[in-house]
Amino acid sequence: MRLERRQNGFTLIELVIVIVILGILAAIALPKFINLQRDARIAQLAAMEGSMKAAAAIVYGKALANGANTAAANVVFAVNSDGVTNVTLDYGYPEGGTNNGIVQVVDYKTTDWTVTNAGTTSTFQWRNVANCTVAYTSPAAANDRPTITVTNTGC
Repeated sequence: MRLERRQNGFTLIELVIVIVILGILAAIALPKFINLQRDARIAQLAAMEGSMKAAAAIVYGKALANGANTAAANVVFAVNSDGVTNVTLDYGYPEGGTNNGIVQVVDYKTTDWTVTNAGTTSTFQWRNVANCTVAYTSPAAANDRPTITVTNTGC
């Protein structure tokens, strides 16, 4: 009669091989995961840039239709949409550097974005991450467009 030997569990060599393989996979996957976080932040900046462009274009279109597109700075304009009643315009575009301009017409979450106003520029910073911002600057003259600058070096 022949005795059969049954194995109950894994050998030490099998466990070490599995741990080494998991370590190699983790070393490969971790940098990719970190890179995805940066990509997600940059995508948020691109979305805010697009939102600013769209909001500015909509307000400008309404100002153009009402003849307020060539007016100088600090013109109050009634938009009357999405709860926004009055927007301060610079040459038909929402004004930067104040809470009554682009800040009022762009839809954003205050938990995700910090807004600072200086001069004619409103800067939206993503979750207080340094150098991860979108800045909107008012046009300086008639027939100019606002300048939107994305900084993603710190994302």
